[in-house]
Parts: sequence; C-alpha cells; structure tokens
Amino acid sequence: MRPARINIIQWIFLLVFVVILGRLVYLQVLHKEQYKALSHNQQQEQHSPLKERGRIYFQSKDALFLAATEKPFYVLAINARAVKDPDRVYAHLSNFFKIDKDVFYKKALKDDPFEIILRRVNAETKALVEKDAPEGIVFITENLRYYPGESLAAHVLGFVGSGEEGMKGRYGVEQYYDSLLSMNGSALNMSRNNGGIASFFKNPITYKSGGGDLILTIDIAVQTTAEYILEQTLQKWESERGGIIVLNPTTGRIIAMAAYPTYNPNEYYDTENVGVFVNPLTQHIFEMGSVFKPITIAAGIDKGVITPDTTYFDAGKIEIDDYIIKNFDAKGRGYIDIRQVLLNSLNTGAVFVAQALGKETFREYVRAFGLGEKTGIDLMGEVAGNIQNLNSPRSIEYATASFGQGISVSPIGITMALSAVANGGNLLKPYVVEKIQTPEDKTHHSSMEIKRRVISEEAARTVTRMMVDIVDEKLYDGKAAIPGYSVAAKTGTAQVPLKESRGYSEDFIHSFVGFAPAFDPHVFIYMYIERPVGVRYASQSLTEPFRELMQFVLSYYEIPPDRL
Repeated sequence: MRPARINIIQWIFLLVFVVILGRLVYLQVLHKEQYKALSHNQQQEQHSPLKERGRIYFQSKDALFLAATEKPFYVLAINARAVKDPDRVYAHLSNFFKIDKDVFYKKALKDDPFEIILRRVNAETKALVEKDAPEGIVFITENLRYYPGESLAAHVLGFVGSGEEGMKGRYGVEQYYDSLLSMNGSALNMSRNNGGIASFFKNPITYKSGGGDLILTIDIAVQTTAEYILEQTLQKWESERGGIIVLNPTTGRIIAMAAYPTYNPNEYYDTENVGVFVNPLTQHIFEMGSVFKPITIAAGIDKGVITPDTTYFDAGKIEIDDYIIKNFDAKGRGYIDIRQVLLNSLNTGAVFVAQALGKETFREYVRAFGLGEKTGIDLMGEVAGNIQNLNSPRSIEYATASFGQGISVSPIGITMALSAVANGGNLLKPYVVEKIQTPEDKTHHSSMEIKRRVISEEAARTVTRMMVDIVDEKLYDGKAAIPGYSVAAKTGTAQVPLKESRGYSEDFIHSFVGFAPAFDPHVFIYMYIERPVGVRYASQSLTEPFRELMQFVLSYYEIPPDRL
C-alpha cells in the first residue's frame, strides 16, 4: 500500500495554488474571446506598441496557462483646447487617481489637443471616469503587456518596458527571447546562434511575420508552492532575501524558480528599487559554505585519492599559512573515515581531501564542475562564479575553498554542479523554455544538453549514498526523512564576508540542497535565505521547508516510492 502523502501543509499549498489558478482560468478561458476581440480592435484611436508580440505560457501536468499576453489598456489624456474648467477636471480625476496638481495645471493650460495624464488605466476605471465627466477628458486604447499571475515567477518572465528603442523585453525570458517574441515582418534564422538561443533547439527557427509563443518549463503548481514556502520561511526567520530552484537533475529542466524580494511586472514602473528586477538565482554570487563539500568529496573519490573508508585524524582544527581552520563546533573526533566528513560536515575533513588531491587537481575539478563559468541558462544577465582565489599559490585559498568559503558561485551554478552528482556525473545546461510555437504553427522543442562528464557514475553514486545517510541519520535525528523515499541532502551555513575589510561578519547565508528519489532522481531542490535572525545553522532553518516542498513535488508528480 502506498503511504498517504497529502498532509495538512499540502492542502494549504493546494489552496494557494487554486486561488491563483482560478484567476488564470478566469482570464484565459472565460474571457478568452473578449480579450481576443479587444486585442484586434483596430479603431483609429488605438495605439499598439506590442502588436503581434508572442505569448508566454506556464504549464501544469496537463494544461497551459497564460503567463504573459497582450491586453488593452487606456491612456488617460486631456484636450487642453477643450478644457473649459481645469479645476473641475482636476477634481473629477482626483476622485480616481493620484495626480500631481502642478503637473496637471501646466498641461491643462497648454494649447495642445493631447496631453497624457496617466497610462495603463483599466476598462472598469475608464467607465467610472467617463460617467459625468467634464469636457476635455480623452481616452485612447493601447495594447500593453499583461501578466495574469502578477508577481508569479517575475524573475523568470521579466517585463516589457519602453526605452530609446521602443517597447523591448527587459530581464528574464522577455529580454532573452525578445527577438523571437517581437518578430514583425522580418526573418530570423536561429542557426546563426543569435544570443545563444539556437543551442537549445535542434533545428533552425525562421519567422516570416509575427512573434512566436514561448511555453516555459515552469510548472504553475510547483512555482506557486515554492513561492509560498519561501515567503513563509523568510517571515519566520526575519530574512529579507532568499530563493528556491526546483529542477529535474537528469535533464536540466527548471520546474520552479522563486526569488524574494520580488515585484509585479504589470507595475514595474512603480518599483522604487530597480535592483529587485535582477534575478538573484542567476545574477548574484556568494560563498556557498558546506553545500560545496559533496563536490570536494566527489573529486577525491573520482580521482582515487580517497574512498569512503579512508581515515584521517580529526583534531577539530588545522593550521594552514598561519590561519586556524576549525570545525563548526571546534571539536576533534580522533580517527574517523570520510563518511563522517559529510555526515558531520567537518571542515578539517574537506581540507584533508583537498590536500590529497593537490592544488592543481583540485582546481581542475572545480572548473570541471562549471563553478567558474556560466551555466548557459536561457535567462538574461547570468554571471559566472568567481574562483580567482584558486589561481593563488597560497594553500589557505584551497583549504577554505574545499568547504565552500573564499570562492563565490551563483545559486544556479551550485545547483547544476550538484545535479551532476545526482544524475550520475554529467554537467548539464539548464533551461526554462520548453517549446517555441511559431506563427506558422510549427513547434520547436528544447532538448537536454550534456556539457561534459565531470565524475564517474560510481563516484556519483558513492557520494549520493553519503548524502542519503545525512537525511536518514543526522538531520533532525532522521526525522527529516520522507516516508517511502530515499532522499539525498546537504546543508550549508556560510559566513558573509565583510565589505570594507578582510574577514567575515557575524551574518550567515543558509543553504540546503537535496534530491529524490536519491538513486533515480526526478526532483532536485536548492534553497537559501540570507541573514536569518534567531537561528544559527541551515539544518535548523531549512530542513522543514525543504521537506515540505520535496514532499509536495513528489506527490504532485505521482513519483513512485523507492522504499517499502
């Protein structure tokens, strides 16, 4: 009999999902014809800066849902020549909008038949304004980009904004695939590898007119649940920033990508801090801490310099280049084997393995895992990791790097590196667009891309077994396990470097990585929070959120248990 896997917390996630799903169904299905008719309205007063821009879709297990489309809005303007009573016009408009009085009167006193007061007015508000409106108020229609899910997956989507070149995609897939989404009367042969897009598709893509539609890999149910769990976790630990990535580690297919703080792309122009547009999961790098240790151990096993049974003497600390490196608890454990290094997250053990590898070999493995390069994900602005410290001859740089300090990596970078452990040793390219639908109804599918083999399958499975032991034996004394499934995981508690000087502050970044079923993984999750309050270790802050999200995804996709 299969274990019951729908618990109270899952019902909460499902309720949140249903609310957002209901909104999307309402907009996409019930009002589909209305929006279609409005978007093709060719009245003389209509302005369509997004004419024929392709749509973007989320998906679920059996349906597609609009993530971005065109929607008619209204520009509110005044015909200054027809305004007989500026005071009355201003008073009337002030009932509905917050309008700068000085700016309004400057425009009202001009001899101009068209002065824009406000953009992006919806149909309901327009109807209210027009009721009993004084002379001189004008509305014109314009089609604008509209995101039915509002802030849902905002960092994946990006937005369409105006600039010197007109309306263009900004950030996310809106910018990365801007040429595909906005094609209008010109041809583009993707075999020329425009912006790196062609590498995701087997055949060249040529458009004769109009824009193509994007079908994302993002699953709306998993995305909604990930965002909900992230928000709850950040609130609990008073953390202002964090993120979650969910993907299939055997294909590189991104299922969810949640980041906070976030924004509503429908109202991007009202965002005070433009830094929120940046996707921290692909565009921020930081020191990862102990989630890096499986990479060090995997390299040592793959190279043959250690085995799980290799022993070393753990004194609790080690001196290198006049620096003292300690375990998290500063305790020594005497002669122990490599299994205990991951199980107890021992810094001295990671240093031991790095020393056994030697500087050059250790550096080669770090590079092979892709930590000094971009992953190639199809999102704008990805940054590469910074592993410059490994160009130094100083031993301390390699020692600290062995447990994830002194080198900086993006969340997507560490996710793909550890996915190589999960999938048997291959470094993959991640992707967020699954299909492109052309105006000619031709479909181009993305495909899995293996960048290179990093470690042997045997080494990967050996490290995976060690990571399963962490869940079964260590985390919450084994209470972090999910009944019916083998789960591999590792936590990381990284110190935040000081900005003005060398050394580290008292702040931490907590990270958690894990995949399941461990030896046939369908789901890989990475999550992190910055500067949590009232909690010291990631095992304390993120174990339960990880477990809840993993349990939901396994249940949602009906992935069979691998343990009886």
